[in-house]
Amino acid sequence: MKRWQIFLWVCILLFVTLLAYWIVAKLSATALAVLLGVLAGSIASVPASLLTAWLYLRHLQPSKASQPVVTPPNSAERVVIITPPYVSPQSPAPDIWNNHPTYRDFNPTATTESRPKATILGE
Repeated sequence: MKRWQIFLWVCILLFVTLLAYWIVAKLSATALAVLLGVLAGSIASVPASLLTAWLYLRHLQPSKASQPVVTPPNSAERVVIITPPYVSPQSPAPDIWNNHPTYRDFNPTATTESRPKATILGE
């Protein structure tokens, strides 16, 4: 860096430091606490923002699994056929809905006489 660039950076740093000191000296304790809280919250959000940006950029790059596999032109292709296990047609699936005890014992036409009497407390 040239000398005048270094001098310019030192002047900018000195100006910002003096301006910050002048503003902080005039603030009340409550305003200073709010300012420090905002500053700390902003600094605390930087790692999460960087992690989010890194994951997003990583998502945009094509993975090796999504790239097509190139086979040599003279190699024979291998075909693999996988059959599911044999299920006998004589064994039906279990009927779990109609054999459930609450469905089997439920009688929607039952009268109030066949139901147990409710006792109301406090009467």
